[in-house]
Amino acid sequence: MQSKEEIIKLKNELVEYGKQISSSDLVVGPGGNISARIGDVVYLSPSGMSFMDCCPDDYVGVDINTLETVDGNRKPTSEISMHLECYRVRPDIGAIIHTHPPYAIGVVNAGGVIGPMFPDFVIFVGDEVPIIDFYLPSTMELARAVGKKIEKRDVVLMKLHGLLTVGKHLKEAFVRTNLVEASAKIYFISKSIGAPIYYDMQQRYDIINLDSEKWRKEFLKG
Repeated sequence: MQSKEEIIKLKNELVEYGKQISSSDLVVGPGGNISARIGDVVYLSPSGMSFMDCCPDDYVGVDINTLETVDGNRKPTSEISMHLECYRVRPDIGAIIHTHPPYAIGVVNAGGVIGPMFPDFVIFVGDEVPIIDFYLPSTMELARAVGKKIEKRDVVLMKLHGLLTVGKHLKEAFVRTNLVEASAKIYFISKSIGAPIYYDMQQRYDIINLDSEKWRKEFLKG
């Protein structure tokens, strides 16, 4: 049983990161959705509301086992099935962020690949970002396709739709969101000049084992 203080803290974090997502132009209007898990309850952003308009009480608590709303009066995001599927396949996930980053969507829709082109990408995202074909939003087909990728990865791009990232907490998921969008911008600039290049396996191995990058990974644990 989670304390009232822990729940209030989590809701405040959801509000904070929701506003950061909006101010970073990762969504437009009421687009995108986020969630965070505390025990058996997942707190999700409400349906039809902009992150900028949300307050702590707007976030909806849903029991992951019964699917019943246990906290809040609003309707949870229509993408609830996608969120719950990710939590089911990965018990280590503590937070999920789904956004519509313009560069990342543009690159993948045009057939591009977002891969490791700078050190932090290697540490927090890994190899090239996995991609799934278009599925109708808010469907179980989409939820299952996303969950299948998230079983082994922390990010997935959905053609003609958007990006989903996961983490132990909202901070980690948000960092991954920004890293993917930054990489998409680098890809776009590289492609406009010539051919994008990526780290090879040895370079990735060397980066992962840098003391400085190990420290950054430890920093994100908090």
